[in-house]
Amino acid sequence: LEGQNLSQLETLGEGWGLAPSDKAIVFIDNHDKQRGHGGGGNYLTYKHGRLYELANVFMLAHPYGYPDLMSSYTFSDSEQGPPADANGNTRSVYHSGQVSCFEEWQCEHRWQAIANMVGFRNHTSTNPLTHWWSNGANQIAFGRGDQGFVVINRESDRFTHTLQTDMAPGTYCNIIEGELNADGTGCTATGANATVTVDRHRRVTVAVEGMGAIAIHRGAKVS
Repeated sequence: LEGQNLSQLETLGEGWGLAPSDKAIVFIDNHDKQRGHGGGGNYLTYKHGRLYELANVFMLAHPYGYPDLMSSYTFSDSEQGPPADANGNTRSVYHSGQVSCFEEWQCEHRWQAIANMVGFRNHTSTNPLTHWWSNGANQIAFGRGDQGFVVINRESDRFTHTLQTDMAPGTYCNIIEGELNADGTGCTATGANATVTVDRHRRVTVAVEGMGAIAIHRGAKVS
């Protein structure tokens, strides 16, 4: 997702000479690649912030392969070990029963958008890619049948577009921003992109901020 157009990903899969999808493990980075070890050029890591998040959103939304999420720690050089005390003992991610993430421990798998996209993946795992749309550059959208739909904007400008989906009409929580509340009658997020409405023609009109995304799935439908 760095240095290329997202629109080129429309045909991503075995046709690219890749392994069969059911035998492929896909990832954005791993413990070697995020340090520049091994071949393949530069990899996105937590240090890329929003771009890294969007890459994981795409990976978890796309049907190719079995996704592998990274969960790492902050480092400034490739030989640096995990957070440790003065005696070299690795510090726990948990302190007094509370998780200590997003500082020394990055816990990428707990980033809200990434964690919620795991639910998207689980709901859509058996559905094919449908309704691919792009602007020919770095704004894309696609569905996973009637189970999910995602829009990714890797450009700096906000865009508004009406897109066809297979989703059932109704209101859905945008899981990039939040999730269903406890009783399923609303969403935890607030703001313009907290919810997405699918009309009776199964279309959505979305306004996506620059370097932003919107994702909905059947399990995030407001009752």
